[in-house]
Amino acid sequence: MTPILITGIPRSGTTLLGTLIGSLENIEYDYEPLWLLQIPVLVKFGLLRSPVAIELLRNLAFESFIEQVLCRKVNLHASDASNCWNMKSPEEVLEGIEWVDDSRTTLEAVTGKRIALKMPNISRFYRMFQVAFPNVPFIVITRRPADVVRSFIAKGWLTDGYLRSKTATRIVPKNVSSDGRLIPWWVPPIEEEHFLNIDSNSRALFMWRCLTARLSVVELPGAHHVAFEELVTHPRDVLESLRSYLGGAVPTTTTEKVIAKMDPSRINRPDLEEYVFDPFEFSKAVTLMEAL
Repeated sequence: MTPILITGIPRSGTTLLGTLIGSLENIEYDYEPLWLLQIPVLVKFGLLRSPVAIELLRNLAFESFIEQVLCRKVNLHASDASNCWNMKSPEEVLEGIEWVDDSRTTLEAVTGKRIALKMPNISRFYRMFQVAFPNVPFIVITRRPADVVRSFIAKGWLTDGYLRSKTATRIVPKNVSSDGRLIPWWVPPIEEEHFLNIDSNSRALFMWRCLTARLSVVELPGAHHVAFEELVTHPRDVLESLRSYLGGAVPTTTTEKVIAKMDPSRINRPDLEEYVFDPFEFSKAVTLMEAL
C-alpha cells in the first residue's frame, strides 16, 4: 500500500489541498497522523534507527488507511476544516461505519482505495519516505510568506504560554528550556537562545525562515507542486493537474462542494507592516524572501 503524501509548511494550505484530494473517489484522507509526523524527527536526532523507522512508517500508514476506510476515527465536527463532511457524502460515511470489522470484510472494504496523508514539514525527510514507499506520490503546497507568517501569529503557537502548555500538540520538541518552554525540532542548536529571547511575532518569522531554508536545499524529484494562490483562484485547473499526477482520480459531487468553498480573498492581503519584529530576525527573513 503506497500512500499519497501531502506536505508543505504549516498554514500554507495543506488542509485545503488535502480536503480537495480527499474528496476524490476512492481516496481516503488522514489529517496529520501524529506518530507518522514524529518518526522522521526521532531518526534525525538519533533516537530511532532508520530500518526500524521505515517499518514503522509502513505499518502505521497501513493502520491509518484501515482506520479511515472503516471510519474508526471519523471527525464529525462541522466547524473543523478536516471534518469528514467536507470530503465524503453522508452515504459514503455511513457505508464505512457499517462495515463489519473482520479480516474478510476489511480486505473487501479497502480494495481499490488509496490513502492520502496530510503531513506538514516532511519535505526534508523525502528520501526516508521514498525508501518506505517507492514512487510515492508527493504533493507540496507553497504560499506567500507574509500570509504564512500572519497565520502563525494568529494561531498563537509560538507564545511563551503555548510553548509551556502540556497540550502543545503542534510542537514536536527536541528540547525543553530551563523555564519549561518547548524548543521545536526545527530550531538550529546555535539559535536556541535567540529563539527563546525574541517575542512570539518574531518567532513566527523565525519559524518560516527555518522551515523555508531547510526546504530550499532539499531536492524533490517526482514531486508535484501546487501554489496556494492558484488553488484558491483556479481550483479546477489545479484539480486537473492533480488528477493527472494521481492517475486520473475521479471527482465526486463532494469535490464540487469543496471547489465552491474556495475563497480568493485569502490572497493579496497586506504585508506585515502592522507587526513589530525583532530587527535581526526581520532582516534575516527579508533576505531569504528576496532570495526565493
